[in-house]
Amino acid sequence: WMTSAGEWFWSWLDIVDGLGLPSIYVPTGTSLLIFAVLLGLWLLGARLLPLLVSVLLMWTALLAANVFELPAAASQKAGLWLVDSGQGQALLVSDGAHHVLIDTGPAFGEQFSVASSALVPLMRREGIHHLDALVISHGDNDHAGGVDDILNAVNVNQLFVGENLSLGSKTSLAEVAEQGEEKVQQQTDCHQLAKQTGTHTHVLSDAFQLTFLPVPEAERTNANNHSCVVMIEWMALRILVPGDIDMDVERSLIAAHGDNLRADVLVAAHHGSRSSSSNMWLNTVRPDVVLFSAGYRNSFGHPHPDVVKRLGDGVVHANT
Repeated sequence: WMTSAGEWFWSWLDIVDGLGLPSIYVPTGTSLLIFAVLLGLWLLGARLLPLLVSVLLMWTALLAANVFELPAAASQKAGLWLVDSGQGQALLVSDGAHHVLIDTGPAFGEQFSVASSALVPLMRREGIHHLDALVISHGDNDHAGGVDDILNAVNVNQLFVGENLSLGSKTSLAEVAEQGEEKVQQQTDCHQLAKQTGTHTHVLSDAFQLTFLPVPEAERTNANNHSCVVMIEWMALRILVPGDIDMDVERSLIAAHGDNLRADVLVAAHHGSRSSSSNMWLNTVRPDVVLFSAGYRNSFGHPHPDVVKRLGDGVVHANT
């Protein structure tokens, strides 16, 4: 009977999904208020009003709560979240007023992506309804698979890319750019930012900025090495996010930036692949914490035991 009930439930969800009904998101604090109001309305309806009127009042209250959202309930929260995106990467960072997403994790066909199933719900839970910057390190699915879902779900002020993106059928930058003041700008090549703006740094606030470390053109021999390498300065911490670069690019960046690569937190390149995170790189960055974004029991063996061994005993590390 449980199997039959489950099959009926999923069939019902398919039917509802096909109706194209508008979704209503209500923040947690507002939801509690609505629950209290609806409970009162229900009791009132059971005693004094016909049941139909009571139900209509409930629906009206839901719609009103969605339109007149309580500011306190939707307050935005500062934080840094490296989301479990399987064998992919997605990093959300906020100082409470400005919000940046670096990569979106993978998509699996038209119907499912980490962006729609995990990132957008996380953002809504934390009261984040727009992105000041969306950074897509490079075009591989494990980093860029959910970009269409993100562009559809929230306003994005600026899009930085390591290589030009071919957006799918779900959206287009031209369509999104017509949506008013908060719009997606054209794709900005993170390796060419200084040529366009005169600086590699994108300042969001006094406590939050992104510095893009361009990969030399000669080293951009494949998609992984097109990755945007981003130094985040956030709440007095430095977080280095190097995408999927390999050891050759690491050496080039060390030669170009030296001790400026020092970071408190390092998101390990290429999910902890043995072809990245060289001893020279780790000795230059000198992180206190290393984070691996890797899939559970993934077939690549990431993070590779050699990389974990290179960290030494004094570095805290964790795996999504």
